[in-house]
Order: sequence, then structure tokens, then C-alpha cells
Amino acid sequence: MKKLAKEMKLLILGTTLVMLVPSVCAVILVGVGMSVNDVETQDLNKAEDPPPIVTLAEFEQLREGMSIQEVVAIVGAPGVVSASGGNDANGQTRMSVWQNSDASHMNVTFENGQLVTKAQLYLK
Repeated sequence: MKKLAKEMKLLILGTTLVMLVPSVCAVILVGVGMSVNDVETQDLNKAEDPPPIVTLAEFEQLREGMSIQEVVAIVGAPGVVSASGGNDANGQTRMSVWQNSDASHMNVTFENGQLVTKAQLYLK
């Protein structure tokens, strides 16, 4: 009987440790992750934030059929070419991206030097 009570105590202790240790580790990791991965957003009113490369107003001016040069003239900066395709039945394809410091961005796809699609995320 005494041996059974000792085994029961060990079983309860082991179960408690198995449940408690991962929980404590998870709480510690979440706390560390929150402080390490804390992301600041761009405040357009603060002088130290760089001005946006692309704005929603510029994005809305872009129209299907515009040339690469027309798009660059509106935005004021060339985009970063994120993908380009060779010459195939549809001609030369290229995707350019403009990204602001706050991670807002737009991408534009050109075929044969003309805008065919555009998309944006979080532009202001």
C-alpha cells in the first residue's frame, strides 16, 4: 500500500512536470518573440521617416496599356524587377515592385513594355 502511494505521488509529479515545463517554455518564448519581432510602422508625420516611394494616388493614375516610362514618370522612381520572362508567344513579360519603408507596396506586370496588371497593398 505504501509503495502504491509512492508510485501515485511520482505519477502525479511526473504528469505535472510534463504539463508545466512546456507551458512555461511557451510563455517565455512568446514573450521573447514579441520583444524581438516588434515591428514599427511608418508615421508619415515624423521627419525621420523617409517619404513613401509610391502612394495610393500614384497607383490610381496607372492605366492598362501605359509604357514602363509612363509608369516611372508618374511614380518618380523605377521599380525593382522581381520577375521577367523571355520571349515567348506573348512577348517579353516583366513584373516590377515599388515598396515603401512601412512595407506597403505595389507591383505592376508589363508585357511587351505595356502595363497589363497592377496590384497594391496598404498604400496610403
